Amino acid sequence: AFLRIMGGPDSQIINLSSGAGLRAARALSAIDRAALDGASDVASLRSTLAKLCVRAAAHPHGAGETPIYALSKAGVNSYTRLLARRVRVRVNACSPGFCRTEIAGTAADYSTREPKTPALGATVAVRLLFGEIGGGAATGTFFKESSKPGTPVAEAQSSVEPWED
Repeated sequence: AFLRIMGGPDSQIINLSSGAGLRAARALSAIDRAALDGASDVASLRSTLAKLCVRAAAHPHGAGETPIYALSKAGVNSYTRLLARRVRVRVNACSPGFCRTEIAGTAADYSTREPKTPALGATVAVRLLFGEIGGGAATGTFFKESSKPGTPVAEAQSSVEPWED
C-alpha cells in the first residue's frame, strides 16, 4: 500500500542492513543462494529465509556468532534487490558498519574490534538519502560506511559493496 503513494522523482526506499548479510549470502551453497537471490515475490523470499534460518538454528555456533541475524540481513538485501526490480522508485540498502550502540547492551565486548560512533555510521544513510552518494539514480545497490573508527563525521567515506564476490 505504501508503494502506491510513492513515485515522484525523488522517491526512494533505503533499507538498513549489514555486511553480515553479504557474508551470510556469500557463504550459502549455490542452490540456496540462487533461491534467495531468485525469489520472485515476498512469499517465496520469506519461505526461503525461514528454511535457511531453521537449518542454521539447528547447527551449533560459537560464542559471538549470530547466524540468524546474518541471515535476516541477507533477507533485507534480497528484499532490496527484489523491490528494485519491481518498483519505479530507487531502492537501496546500506550498512553503518560496526557501531557502539545501546542495542549491544552494557555487556558488549569491544575488545577485539573498535566500534564507530553511531553518528559516523549514520552518514551513509544520510548521504544516500540526499543523493550525495549513488548519484541520485542508483537502485538495487549496497552502500557501506567505510571510514575507520574515530574519523570525524565531516570526513566520513561511503562506498559501494558488490553483492557478489
